[in-house]
Amino acid sequence: MLRKISFSMKKLGSLSLASAAMMLLVLATGCLNDDNLIPENCYDGILNNGEELVDCGGSICPPCDPCENGQYDALLGETWVDCGGECDPCDPSFNGVQDPGESGIDCGGDTGVACGELCGDGLLNGLEQGVDCGGPDCEPCPTCCDDLMNGDEIGVDCGGNYESNIYLPCDNPNVTCGPCPDGVNCANGIMDG
Repeated sequence: MLRKISFSMKKLGSLSLASAAMMLLVLATGCLNDDNLIPENCYDGILNNGEELVDCGGSICPPCDPCENGQYDALLGETWVDCGGECDPCDPSFNGVQDPGESGIDCGGDTGVACGELCGDGLLNGLEQGVDCGGPDCEPCPTCCDDLMNGDEIGVDCGGNYESNIYLPCDNPNVTCGPCPDGVNCANGIMDG
């Protein structure tokens, strides 16, 4: 807890000149100032001590700037990740739209970004068919009819969150994606189905 320190010029006059200078130096630059209320890890350039991003967020550092958090936030009116709305306008090369001169969403052509570089960014962009999958540059997107246990499935072609944007629909409209039959869970490490 910080204490308010006050002193009078009368008390200061009773100190030697060296003591007075030392006391003023301590008060001016010492540990009881507003700059030192923020813990050191909140300005050390390292992601540590529960920070959300480097030197911000978490329980002890100042909140992170929502326009620099790497997330698309429609509540701020962002039109793409960290731009538009309350944030700075979007750069035409990073706006979530395939603009003239781009061979995919925010890639190729004049952007200087190869579309394959976008396969791990958590966004539906480039030439992807689903988030970070499909198209000519990324791994194929999972489906519930590809005879593989992939995506978040707990069995081969069953138990995944098929409403999420990581799955593509099956080419066969007669295939119904859904839960696994009772007892089937290929992700639990037990041979049970």
